[in-house]
Amino acid sequence: MAWKQRIEKWRPFVSWECKDIPPDLVLAVIRNESNGVAGLPAGVQSKSRDYLPTVGGGQHWVDRAYGLMQTVPGTVLGYNKHEQAKADFDPLTLATWEDISGTDERAARIQIRAGCYYLAAANHLIHNAHPEAAPAASLSNAGMDQIRIVLTAYAVGAGATIKKLDQLKSDGKALTFSNLATSFPNWGGQSNRPIYYANKVSGYYEENKNGSYTGSKPGGLLARIGGKNGTGFVILPVLAALAFAYWRKE
Repeated sequence: MAWKQRIEKWRPFVSWECKDIPPDLVLAVIRNESNGVAGLPAGVQSKSRDYLPTVGGGQHWVDRAYGLMQTVPGTVLGYNKHEQAKADFDPLTLATWEDISGTDERAARIQIRAGCYYLAAANHLIHNAHPEAAPAASLSNAGMDQIRIVLTAYAVGAGATIKKLDQLKSDGKALTFSNLATSFPNWGGQSNRPIYYANKVSGYYEENKNGSYTGSKPGGLLARIGGKNGTGFVILPVLAALAFAYWRKE
């Protein structure tokens, strides 16, 4: 199976911006969160609400998730703090309100960067807290069980997921996705929302992943978002020319 055009078109940016994360996993999150629509606002308010910086130096109040990967204000601010801590910090890498809600290519790249920052951070936190649940330090080397656990963290937060893993360990149970699902059937509501989310997104991933890609990195002014050394979040190959079947219309 292949991604529809509205999802596949983001592969070059995903491959360049998301270091150590399988591109098709990121595309699966995009498919679920925004269906490929850059700058998309969530239909409901989120628990995370805060001011985001604006291009003009001001602030804009944001009360919901936005963008290709539906990042909430807290995640965006965490991403900005992460960028500012870099030795080679470049202000152009920071996410503004205009980036998170924008629809142009630069905005789309920032939206992907912020979402991938959170995916990688969630994996890092779970790996450090419970390496038996997340043995791979990088999602590029993770098995499906670990990927599903990290996806639950993307849905409800790494802290909440680690607490559930703490409880499993205290109960003498193996730290597996299956045990998360069966031990906490009402997590996030009767629908077991984080488990449902992880199953849905990992299902998209398994159905559509189609191997490695090669090509050139996106160039021009946008390449500066990748950092002064041009590596950004990704040093993975990028697809420059896609087969027509991958770009077909709905």
